[in-house]
Amino acid sequence: RFKRAADRVEETQTSLLSHYLRANSTTEYGRLHQFDSIRSPKQFQKQIPLSTYDDYTESIARISEGKPSVLTADPVRMFELSSGSTAASKLIPYTDSLKAEFQRGISAWIYNLYTKIPELQRGPAYWSITPLVDGKRFSSGGIPIGFDSDSEYLGQFGKLLADSAMAVPNAVKNISNVDSFRYVTLLCLLRQPNLRLFSVWNPTYLSLLLAPLIEWWESLLHDIERGTVSMQNVELRFAPDPQRARALRALSPTEPESLWPHLRLISCWMDGVSAPYARQLAEIFPHVGLQGKGLLTTEAFVSLPIVGVGGSVLSVNSHF
Repeated sequence: RFKRAADRVEETQTSLLSHYLRANSTTEYGRLHQFDSIRSPKQFQKQIPLSTYDDYTESIARISEGKPSVLTADPVRMFELSSGSTAASKLIPYTDSLKAEFQRGISAWIYNLYTKIPELQRGPAYWSITPLVDGKRFSSGGIPIGFDSDSEYLGQFGKLLADSAMAVPNAVKNISNVDSFRYVTLLCLLRQPNLRLFSVWNPTYLSLLLAPLIEWWESLLHDIERGTVSMQNVELRFAPDPQRARALRALSPTEPESLWPHLRLISCWMDGVSAPYARQLAEIFPHVGLQGKGLLTTEAFVSLPIVGVGGSVLSVNSHF
């Protein structure tokens, strides 16, 4: 579907816009801007004003209180927190339609990645997980705030793929203490000699995760050998793996690449302010490929990386 859409960009985009205008014409925003009168992309560009997040704060506040059909006809299932690169963190409303739009781009990316680099199919991957430091959060109207893990972006098929090959179980998100969260994440990763992929957003996430590796090295090896967790209030349990512990003792925590000899790719942001931190990752893992995420943000899936083209391409059937 992505390849067909990429051959018919204007037709695809016009069709998407027409669908969105029809579907949302009776919302408050749709009535305000007369969606039902718009017949073309040019008319949309002329009739709908350029806007920033601040133009929607009042609407989002009412959505968070439970008011329906404000910006979208689809009910808002959850809010995701934007990282706030240009302002404070922002609540982004997520509907089933928006998740499907993300998944159309992500599915094309995952398919391209795993077929062009088939070695990725032969071992587990790490999809970054955000700890629920403050517990599960809800808006005043009872709408959940925040995805549990990155694999939720992938949809049912993609999530099944990710969960079946997850180097770190999703239950780790329930560890609210940050040090304990990092420790158990490292413990799970070190137990995976066949790790193939790191998928994170900001490259500093991975750098910070690896930072205490030297300090915790002996404790981690002890826990891997005995199947224990040397952190309080952690309910996860693991099988003893003395063979893996012996193998790790022959390696050095100062050389992370040696710990995962089959690691093939690190996926992260590599542009803008993330560029110098991505270069630091390249120094830590000199023989592992890095792939930029494309323009993939909390708000929209704009472009996806394609193996072999040296950059990203428009995710033409995700949004208008």
